[in-house]
Parts: sequence; structure tokens; C-alpha cells
Amino acid sequence: MEHYKYRMMFVNYGTVSYPVMVVINEELSIDYNGKRNYTYLINSMKGLENMINKVIDSNIIVFLAQNLINESLRQESKEEMYLENESIDQI
Repeated sequence: MEHYKYRMMFVNYGTVSYPVMVVINEELSIDYNGKRNYTYLINSMKGLENMINKVIDSNIIVFLAQNLINESLRQESKEEMYLENESIDQI
């Protein structure tokens, strides 16, 4: 879990801060606006904030976060059981 990565989006901007081009993956794009549009041109900081908030609040990201938390807890529990078994074996 320590090296897990998930790429939500790329943000590309020039010498001027806005507009920015945002490229998001297909699943997030569908969740974001119901279309398979990968590239978005965002003209303002408020527009970018709204997009990021909507993407982070999407069902896909919530589902992914829940699964990562559950997997982390499962691995932690598995490590604790292993350590307990090791200490019992040493007795």
C-alpha cells in the first residue's frame, strides 16, 4: 500500500495561470459530466476549484478511498496476527 498511486488528472498551464487544460481519466470524466470528454479548458481559479471538488467528491474517488482504507486495515490486521503468532512460537 505504501507505493500505491492513482492518477486523477493532469493540469497543464502556460506562463499565465489561466486558462488551464485539465486531462482526467475516462471514469472520472463520465462521473464529472456524464461524457467521455478527457480534456477540459478551465478559465478561472473558481472553475478549477469547482472541478477538483466535484472530481474528489465523485463516486469513483469515494469508492477508491473506501477500498484503500479497508485494504490498509486488512493488511495491518494481518501483520498484527503474524507478530502475535511469532511471539507465541518463541515461547
